[in-house]
Amino acid sequence: MIFIKKNFFLFLFITMTIVFFYYTINIFYGEYSFSEIRKLEKDLKDLKSSNEKIDKENKILFEKYSNINDNKSD
Repeated sequence: MIFIKKNFFLFLFITMTIVFFYYTINIFYGEYSFSEIRKLEKDLKDLKSSNEKIDKENKILFEKYSNINDNKSD
């Protein structure tokens, strides 16, 4: 029983080590590094904020346009 438990923990340790190093190496030598991930995160935040600004401007313009149309129909 102890022998099987020991092998299981050894297998678990080796598997977790391989997974850890796979993702670590993939981050450092893969397509993205930590700095690129931070840049992408910053770009995403900037894109969301600019989309919110554009939505607000579009609402204001639509309200002005609807007011002009209402005035013309009167």
